[in-house]
Amino acid sequence: MLKELGYHVYPGALGENLTTTGIDMRSVRFGDVFGAGGAVLRITKLRKPCPTLDSIKKGIQRQLYDNNPGSAMWGRGGFYASVKQPGIIRPGDIIALADHDVSPQAWSER
Repeated sequence: MLKELGYHVYPGALGENLTTTGIDMRSVRFGDVFGAGGAVLRITKLRKPCPTLDSIKKGIQRQLYDNNPGSAMWGRGGFYASVKQPGIIRPGDIIALADHDVSPQAWSER
């Protein structure tokens, strides 16, 4: 999506640890639990883009962040996740929603 808007981006260009395809980030919510290779990750926080991304193109942050879950830009900049179960993740491993954690702890970390 960012490439279509004229931004020169590639896997890792935004500082992400995992780059995914096929996940509708607009549907990801705090507390969602994903299996990724041998690891299990729980979504804890929305990533807010920092000014260092200006090196890609000034203004890219506006294309990456909206803290409204109903927004078309929700999740575009990625999420932070806690590691529930450590494991090895290799290129090409499947990353899939495993569960939705609705415990009070998951919601308190919003």
